[in-house]
Amino acid sequence: MQGPLIKDDFTQSSSTDIKKFISKMISGWYLFLIAFIIIIGFVVLFNLYSTPTYSATTTLLIRDDTKQTLGAESLIQNFSFKMTDNIQNEIGILKSYSLTKRTLKELHFDVSYYKQIRWASNISLPFLKRNLYKESPIIVIPDSGAVQTYNKYFKVRILSRKDFRLIFNAKLPNNQKVEIDEVFLFGQPIKSSFFNFTIKLSDKYSPDFDTETSDLYTYDYFFKLNNLDELTNYYEEALHISFLYKDASILELKLKGEHPQKICDYLNKLTDTYLLAELELKNQIANSTIEFIDRQISGISDSLKTAENNFQQFRSSHNIINISAEGNYTMQKMEDLVKEKSKYERMAQYYDYLFDYIEGKNDFKDVIVPSTMGIEDAMLNSLVTRLSDLHAKRALVLLSVREKSPQIKQLNKEIENTRNALLENVRNIVKSTRIAIAGLDKQIAQVEQEMKMLPKTERELINYKRSFTLNDQIYTFLLQKRSEAGIALASNVSDHRVLDRAEPANTLQVSPNKKLNFFIGILLSFLLPVAFISMRDFFNTKITDQYSIEDHTSIPIIGYVTHQKNNKKGTVYDNPKSSLAEAFRAIRTNLQFLLVDHDDIPVIGVTSSIAGEGKTFCSTNIAAIISMSNKRTLVVGMDLRKPQTHTHFEISNAKGLSNYLIHDATFEEIVMPTSIPKLYITPAGPIPPNPSELLETERMQSFFDEAKKHFDVIILDTPPVALVTDAIIISKYTDTMIFVVRHNYSDKHAIQFINTLYEQKKLKNLSILVNDIRIPHYVANYNYGYGYGYKNGSGYYEE
Repeated sequence: MQGPLIKDDFTQSSSTDIKKFISKMISGWYLFLIAFIIIIGFVVLFNLYSTPTYSATTTLLIRDDTKQTLGAESLIQNFSFKMTDNIQNEIGILKSYSLTKRTLKELHFDVSYYKQIRWASNISLPFLKRNLYKESPIIVIPDSGAVQTYNKYFKVRILSRKDFRLIFNAKLPNNQKVEIDEVFLFGQPIKSSFFNFTIKLSDKYSPDFDTETSDLYTYDYFFKLNNLDELTNYYEEALHISFLYKDASILELKLKGEHPQKICDYLNKLTDTYLLAELELKNQIANSTIEFIDRQISGISDSLKTAENNFQQFRSSHNIINISAEGNYTMQKMEDLVKEKSKYERMAQYYDYLFDYIEGKNDFKDVIVPSTMGIEDAMLNSLVTRLSDLHAKRALVLLSVREKSPQIKQLNKEIENTRNALLENVRNIVKSTRIAIAGLDKQIAQVEQEMKMLPKTERELINYKRSFTLNDQIYTFLLQKRSEAGIALASNVSDHRVLDRAEPANTLQVSPNKKLNFFIGILLSFLLPVAFISMRDFFNTKITDQYSIEDHTSIPIIGYVTHQKNNKKGTVYDNPKSSLAEAFRAIRTNLQFLLVDHDDIPVIGVTSSIAGEGKTFCSTNIAAIISMSNKRTLVVGMDLRKPQTHTHFEISNAKGLSNYLIHDATFEEIVMPTSIPKLYITPAGPIPPNPSELLETERMQSFFDEAKKHFDVIILDTPPVALVTDAIIISKYTDTMIFVVRHNYSDKHAIQFINTLYEQKKLKNLSILVNDIRIPHYVANYNYGYGYGYKNGSGYYEE
C-alpha cells in the first residue's frame, strides 16, 4: 500500500467535520436534556425566589455660573462670594460623607426590617427573606446611648398583640457567642450587655399577623441594627452620579436597593438635604452680616438718642430757629467733615473685625463681605475672595483624600500664603485709615477754631448738631445695610433645583433579569454539554468513534462489531439472523477482497494490542461465519500464555497445540470438532514455560502444512502484540492479520502502534476490526448498519 500511513493533514472537509460534530453531540443527547432540566429549573427558582434589586433615579439641575444673574439674586451676591459652583464640585458634595450621614440621620435608617416564610415543619429558607421597610408590623427603638450589636439578625415571632418571641443566635466579633430565646411583652425594654432596645407593634399590624393560627406556613420577622458610619459608607459608594446629557448641567442620581420606596426616599431626602445645606450656607453669610450690623446699631443707638435729645433741648431752651449765614456755613462745613470721618470710622471697625476673623483662622464660611460695609477696595476684595475659594476647595478635596495627603498640604500652603498677604493688606489699610481719620480730626479742629468767632449760642448749637449728625449718619447707613441684608436673607433660594423626583412607580427591577436569565440558561444548557463533550473527547485517550481511527491511519477497516447485551460466550452460529451475525458476514466478505489474489489455503491471524479487546471473540466468530459458508475451517488457539479459545466451544484444554509442539500429541489428537458443522478447533493446550521458543520451532511449520491439507481456511487466535512478541513470530505463517480495537476500551495510541507495525511490515496484509461499538438506536437508524439500520432492517434481524 502506497502513501503515508499517518494522515498529517487532520483538517477534513467541512462536511466531514460537521458530521463528526453532530455525531458526537447526538451521542450525548441525554447530557443536553439533563443540562436543560437542571439549568432552566435553577433559573426558574432563581427568578422566583431571589431577592429582587431595583434601581431608582432622580435628576438635579445645577446652576450654570456663566449665566448673568438678575434681580434679587444679584443683590444676594453682594453678600456672598462668587464661588465657582463647578459641577464636579457639586458631584463631590452630593457623594460626600457628611451629606450622606446627615441624610441617613433624618431618614432613621438605623433599623432594617425583613420577613421570611416559615413552613409548618419549622423549615425556613434564608433566600426567601424580604425587605419590609415601612410595612413592618413591628417597630424597634434602639437606646441611642447604649452599646448595640450591629449587622446581626434578630428573629421575632409575634405570638399575640401583647407578646412576642425573640430569638438571637450569633457570634460576635470578639468570638463570644450569644444565644437568646425568650418571650417579651411589646413595649418592654430589652436590655443586655450587647444590645438595648424596645419593640412595639406598628400601625401596620393586623390580626392576620398572628402567626400561630396558620396551618401551612407563617412569617418570621427579622430586624438588624445598622451602624450609622458603615451605612454611610455603603450609601456613599452605592450612589452613582452621571450627566443626563453631554452638554447640559443636569445630573442623574441613581441608586440600587432591595425596596423601591426605600431607595426613592433616600434619593429624595438626599437632594432635599443638598439644597437645604446650600441654602443654609448662603443664609449663614447673610445672618453673620445682620448680626454684625445689629451689634454696631446697638452701640450707636444710645449715642444717637442722647445727641438728638441734647440737640432738641438746646434749641428749645434758647428759642433758636435759624442762625446767621456765617454760622450756617461753618455748620455745613463741620457736617461734611463729620460725615467723612464717620465713614472712615465705620471702615476701621470692619477692618478690626476682619483682622480678628483672619487671626482666628476661621474657615471663611461666614465672613462678612467687604462690599457689605461699603468698602470697594479691589485688592482687599480679591484677597478675601481668594482665601474663601481656597478654603472651599480644601473642604471639597477632603471629601476624597486624607488630611496628610499632598493635595491638602499644597492647599494649606496656599491658604497660609494668601492669609498672610491678606493680613498685611489689612494692616496697611488700617494704617492709611488711621491717617485719614487723623487728617479729618485736624480739619475739624480748624473749623472749631473758626466757630470760636461765632456767638456762644450758635457755637454750642453747632456742637450739638455735629454730635447728632455724626451718630445719625452712622445709624442711617447701618439701617440701610441691615435692610439690604434682610432682603437678601428673605430672598435666598437654592441655586439648584430638582427636576424629577424619584418615584416607586418609575423604579426598574434590575435583578433578577428574568428574560436575560432564561436566555443565559438556554445558552448554557447548550454550551455546557458541548464544552463537556468536547473536553471529554479531548482528554479521553480511548477510541470513541470511527473517526478516531479513520483520521489517523490509512490501514483499511475490515468491519465493525456492535456491542452485545448478552455476555454469554458463544458464536454467531447460535443466532444466525442476528445483527452480530450480519456484522461478521460483512467481515467475511471484506476478507475475500483482501485475499482475492491468494491461491493457497488462507491463514488469517487475529490479534490486538492488549488483552480484553475481544480478539478471541472475533476470531471464533470469524471462524464460525466462514464455516457456515460450507468451508472446512480450523480455529487455532495460538495464545500459549493465556489460553481462551477453547472456552467459546466448551472444549477441554488438556491437550492442544503446546503438546503437539513438544511431540506429546499428534495432529489428529489436537484437532477437535465443535458443535458447528465444518468448524474445528485446536486448543492452545497446557501453558508451557517457553511459548515463544516453541512457536519458532520446525514443528510449528509442520502443523500449518498438515492443517492446509485438511482445511479450507485457518483462523489463528494470537496473543496481544503489544504485550509479547508471539504475535510477531506467528505473523510469518499468516496471509493476513486482523488487528482488533475495542470501542471505548482501546487507547488511541494503539493506532500509532498499528501504523508502526504496518510501516515496519511486521504484520502481513494488516486490517483493523472495530469491536464492541455501542450505538444508540437513533444513531443506528442513520449512521450504521450494513445495508439496513435497526429501524429500517426490522424483520431481517431477530433482535
